[in-house]
Amino acid sequence: MEPIKTLAGGSLYSPLLGAELRQVGEFLRVIDPTTGLPFLTPMETQERLTDTEGRLTDVQGRLTDAKEQLSLEKRGRLVMQEQLSEEKQARLAMEETLRDALARLAERNPSA
Repeated sequence: MEPIKTLAGGSLYSPLLGAELRQVGEFLRVIDPTTGLPFLTPMETQERLTDTEGRLTDVQGRLTDAKEQLSLEKRGRLVMQEQLSEEKQARLAMEETLRDALARLAERNPSA
């Protein structure tokens, strides 16, 4: 087994772990060789998990609210489309009535 080497800054390199051991505050931390950052402790991992779960709950709540709003807007749009369709039908019926009335007037008074 290779001995542990002292690195610049007083940290140690463990060939067994393939990682640097560095004093961070009052703790000896294992440093991720790919990022240069300390691996998370179980407590840090739990804190991040709790934070992430809280953010996820917030996002899920906003998503639910957005879905409800979308549903309301869709229903409102359908009501408006129905009203427009009814108004169009009423307008067409009124135009037909006016055409008929004009045609009857023209028949009564052909010189006009």
